[in-house]
Amino acid sequence: MPSAAMRPPVTNPTIERTPTTSSMTQIINRRAHLPSMLKRSPSASLQHRHAAQDGFTHHDDNTLVADVADGITQHGDHNQITNEGGEERRDRVHNMGRGLQRLNRAYRGKLQVVITKGNIRPVVPLIAAKFATECNIIVRNHVPILTHRKLYKKEPESAFVDLFIGKLKAKFDINTEDVTVKKACREMMKSAVRQQRYRLKQEYFDPFPLHLVTKTSLKCMTNEQWIKLLELWKSPKKMETCQKNKDNRGNVKYHHTTGSHAYMVHVENLEKLFLC
Repeated sequence: MPSAAMRPPVTNPTIERTPTTSSMTQIINRRAHLPSMLKRSPSASLQHRHAAQDGFTHHDDNTLVADVADGITQHGDHNQITNEGGEERRDRVHNMGRGLQRLNRAYRGKLQVVITKGNIRPVVPLIAAKFATECNIIVRNHVPILTHRKLYKKEPESAFVDLFIGKLKAKFDINTEDVTVKKACREMMKSAVRQQRYRLKQEYFDPFPLHLVTKTSLKCMTNEQWIKLLELWKSPKKMETCQKNKDNRGNVKYHHTTGSHAYMVHVENLEKLFLC
């Protein structure tokens, strides 16, 4: 009998297993879900890992927020690519003043507006932004757009100035009896009326030929006021002035880069940037 040292090693033959139908189905399902697993945000993956270790699957608000944020990021990237591709950007919707309502609820009262002498808006950038936005909303919804700003000084159109100041007093904690505040409110109304007149011209007059321009007024204007505005826009003198302004604007070589905020807000942002 041979000794144990001389015995040949016992080797097990390799067993080749053929995949069954159920195992192939599992592999296909795993590969199908692989892209969605790779797109999962890091925070959601970490929470899923901890939940798997505990033996439970937790679907809390943080996971949902992470998934929504991931979807928003992907959607934003798609919009950016679309805009770079040359397609027209989506028009911005009208501001409804919801931000001011949230601030008033947070402060449990009206937002205080203090306008110093020589200024037409508050010094604090956040309050100044809400004040300017509310001025534009009031003009858009309640003030008819006349052909010239001096017409608001005459009767009965001067009542719209009082209406504008009254709407601001209802929205803010502001002293409308002060001379400086009244002057600032008139200046803000003048600027808002000018901007609204330009928006109306861009939306209802410029894209159409004269025979297709609507003759029906907006909700805050009468038909007579709207017809006068159309007569102003189609007058030869006004059209010549508009063409000169377009030519002068096209000759500008060095455009500002401060963005859509005010100059004082830009200065404050620069101070914060350099102080950091």
